[in-house]
Amino acid sequence: MQKLISYLSVYLMASVKFALAPPTGYGLGLSPIEIIICTIAGMMTTATIVPILGQKLISYLRNRRLKKGKPVKVFTPRKRMIVKIWQKFSIWGIALLTPILFSPVVGCIIAVSFGVKRNKILLTMFVSAVFWALVMTFGVNLFGDIFLKK
Repeated sequence: MQKLISYLSVYLMASVKFALAPPTGYGLGLSPIEIIICTIAGMMTTATIVPILGQKLISYLRNRRLKKGKPVKVFTPRKRMIVKIWQKFSIWGIALLTPILFSPVVGCIIAVSFGVKRNKILLTMFVSAVFWALVMTFGVNLFGDIFLKK
């Protein structure tokens, strides 16, 4: 039962904030392969659900912001950065930066807002999830073993 809770913790962490999933898995004592699988599964769940909801989710978030009395700013430093990334690298740039710069939810919303097809979002997010899950998991395990002398 404890192992299942550990898997679920890493899975849920990866679906919301990818970069925190490998350290969570390491802290819970999961093996690297368990961490990688749970992390990829978490991000891919988000990458599957968000494009299905698509524009409805974007409209909901915009309306929620307006109801709180906050204006929807058209030009912000973050939005300009996203547009620059998009212009240079398209969906591949957004997907590769999603785990470290954005969250999976935000990365997928960005992709949907640029009109990327669902299959392309799934492919690019999967490649990104595999790459970053490997890098982060082995990095956390290497440095965790060195600094924590596990």
